[in-house]
Amino acid sequence: MGFHSTVAKNLPPIGKVMLTCFLANARGLEFYRKLGYETDAISPTTRKLRAGNIEPDYVILSKRILRSAAPPADQNQTMN
Repeated sequence: MGFHSTVAKNLPPIGKVMLTCFLANARGLEFYRKLGYETDAISPTTRKLRAGNIEPDYVILSKRILRSAAPPADQNQTMN
């Protein structure tokens, strides 16, 4: 999971990383939440229909990408 965050930090247009996890996967959900993922606003919620409620069997999680300041110019140069 660190690879995805590292790539996203280095690509300016990316503002968050998203994933989908089945609710039955309790260990997976716990793992993602420990990494800082939270339920995204577009994650499905319970839908009420005439025949009853429909519960989603998955959740969409997301994590905002925090960009650090660029390193000083000296560190960007390689030594020959």
